[in-house]
Amino acid sequence: MASKVLSMEIGANYTRICMTDYKVKSPKVYKYAKIETPDNILMDGEIQATPEFVSLLKDTIKSNGMNAKQVVFPITSSKVATREVTIPHVKEKQIDPLIRANLKDYFPIDLSQHELGYLQLSENAANNERKILLLAVPRLILDSYKKLAAALNLQLVALDYSGNSIFEMVKNDCKDGVKMVIKVDEESSIITIVENSAIVLQRNIAYGIDDAIQTIVNNSAFEASNYDEALDLAARKTCMKLSINAKELRETDEEEASDDARLLAAKQEVAGSLNMLLNGVARIMDYYGSRNGGKTVDNIYITGLGTDFSGLSKLFTNELGIKTVGLKHLEGHSLEKSFKDGRFGEFITCVGAAINPVGFLSRTDEKSASAGAAGKNGSGNGAAVAGVLIFVLGILAAGGIIGYAFYQNQLAAQRYQRDVNELNSLSEIRTIYATYQVADGVHTQVETIYKMTRNPNENLLTFCGDLERILPTDVHINSFSSTPESVNMVLEVSSKQEMANVVQDLRNLDSVLDVRVLGATDDVDEEGKNKVTFTVECTYVPVDVSDANTAE
Repeated sequence: MASKVLSMEIGANYTRICMTDYKVKSPKVYKYAKIETPDNILMDGEIQATPEFVSLLKDTIKSNGMNAKQVVFPITSSKVATREVTIPHVKEKQIDPLIRANLKDYFPIDLSQHELGYLQLSENAANNERKILLLAVPRLILDSYKKLAAALNLQLVALDYSGNSIFEMVKNDCKDGVKMVIKVDEESSIITIVENSAIVLQRNIAYGIDDAIQTIVNNSAFEASNYDEALDLAARKTCMKLSINAKELRETDEEEASDDARLLAAKQEVAGSLNMLLNGVARIMDYYGSRNGGKTVDNIYITGLGTDFSGLSKLFTNELGIKTVGLKHLEGHSLEKSFKDGRFGEFITCVGAAINPVGFLSRTDEKSASAGAAGKNGSGNGAAVAGVLIFVLGILAAGGIIGYAFYQNQLAAQRYQRDVNELNSLSEIRTIYATYQVADGVHTQVETIYKMTRNPNENLLTFCGDLERILPTDVHINSFSSTPESVNMVLEVSSKQEMANVVQDLRNLDSVLDVRVLGATDDVDEEGKNKVTFTVECTYVPVDVSDANTAE
């Protein structure tokens, strides 16, 4: 019979807890609960386990009948350092020592202050290689979770990376082709691209649905006075236009025919608040294509809090041009039976963290956890047998203790002298390190000064060259103005479809971070031909000093 654990995801706005099977491919959820996370509890992944928060968690666990004594935490934080590396196709038990032997080549950080884990992305035995995603989590974050577990009187058995938790849940839905899975949360999203059941790319972006929910709360056109009410309303009704540039599409006219002008404007504002999320997803899709011979994503799956956000999947479909659906059933799982109204999306990380966690516990912690689990099973007779064995062994060993202690003392003295000699031989490193610190400080100063001399308008020539390359010959530029941050243009095209194509081409430019259509008008020219005049604002990608230095 599988053991049960509590899996607890502490998010920016909500904390989610479920009691589920541990290390089972298709776990069952027995109990679950969601509470609001108090202010200042989560500081970029690090938990502030205040007495009030601990008391709130204890009360929630008790009132919901969760009696598991072990806990697993999934971790999401921008402080988690990641790096994709390729290693030889060694046996799985040899991966960990191989990684640790080459750590300094992988991470230019103080590894004494981090704990490591890895997630296998893909393997190719024919080419003798494995691709893995290395993860380095600051010990401050890990220690904060350990303290929270101790305060809750729970045994911490594993810590998982949220990206791995998600993959464990959705991999059966990604067996064929290229799928993109987006876990959309309040303030961030985890994007995973899976090709034939193997992760090929995983990224975090700092955009979620928080801005959209806040827009619903703050707009009097919607009947929602707080965050919870807005979430519930967004799940029951479509509170957004299904296109950022609503004039380009007419698919929703029938649906929105009964909406008054004020509500339509409010829906457009909600859709607009999701623009940065859409742009972030689009850029990752472009990056994947550029790194994989122009491959494209076949389908997009939305999970997390965004699963039940009505209209979000259609907005993604319309804006990105790829069929997008919310994952309301997972192949190989039956979670919808365990949750009210079948809405399990926001608990997907909680459940996945207990299937095959990355780890992040040091070897000492792992031994302690194993010993704790073993301690549950051994008692009574074991204690009596152990007492007899200790007595007998004590008599047999007493004669050799003195001699052995003397021998160990001699070895220790030899090791001490060897270490002193080695330390003396390395004393010159102090001078080298001091020189490095001075050089590093000068480099930082020079880099800062250089950055001040850079101006985003230096991209203008490249941008103009890109325009010549992507704009069709029948597109007219009626006006053009540039600032250090952006370019504004008034363009004239023959149809709305051509307008949509131009906007999409602009979004694909490497030098452009964001594209906004500020207005569009339909008209007929002197020859009776249709024309569409629209204003577009293109925001430059911020200048990166390191990129500039490399280029030069």
